[in-house]
Amino acid sequence: MGGVPAGPGAFTPIVYAFADRERIMDILQMVTGSRLTYCYYRFGGVSADLSDEFIRRTRDFVADFRKRLPMYRGLVTDNMILRGRCEEIGVLSPEMAGATAPPAQCCGDRGRLRCAPR
Repeated sequence: MGGVPAGPGAFTPIVYAFADRERIMDILQMVTGSRLTYCYYRFGGVSADLSDEFIRRTRDFVADFRKRLPMYRGLVTDNMILRGRCEEIGVLSPEMAGATAPPAQCCGDRGRLRCAPR
């Protein structure tokens, strides 16, 4: 989410998203020992139990992030300048989508679903 608006010229969201990403990296580093390549899952289970500190910091982050979501909505989703630069650009019709299902589904073609709709 943070990097997408930078392409059409909205740089502010990426700065805020980077700060949130850093908090996530700090939390994941507590349990994995790494900030980039996580190796937590192992055959037969996980490498270590989650600490109380990890759980506390994760809950704190989620609570803080929920408070920040309206800010992201204003900066990205409801940003009229950004929407004007992104919406209705490169519209793909079902005929142009080709034979692969995911692009066709994004165009509204429900005939190429890989499984029955629920």
